[in-house]
Amino acid sequence: KAVVSTQSTGRQRDAADPSKEDQMNYLKTLFQEKPSQFVYRYFSCLKTEDGNLFADNSSDPTIAHYLKQLNNNTNSHKVIRNRRYKRMQELISEGVYFSDE
Repeated sequence: KAVVSTQSTGRQRDAADPSKEDQMNYLKTLFQEKPSQFVYRYFSCLKTEDGNLFADNSSDPTIAHYLKQLNNNTNSHKVIRNRRYKRMQELISEGVYFSDE
């Protein structure tokens, strides 16, 4: 599960923080009633496999945009991570990685 902050700027300073149950109810309601706004607000918390949750709303241009980004970002992140790992392995085999020289 992703940790999602549901803090609102409309809250009073002295008001108590909403409970976890209140936060989950808010997220569920937002997801069900306004899925495009949910994706817009919490895109950074979504994983590639979460894209399936929005299949019914894929005709919405906002959701389609973020789903496309979700799929593309994951692949580019993996390429970069693999490139770094490969370079680290090369440095280790050359004896340069963790070298005092």
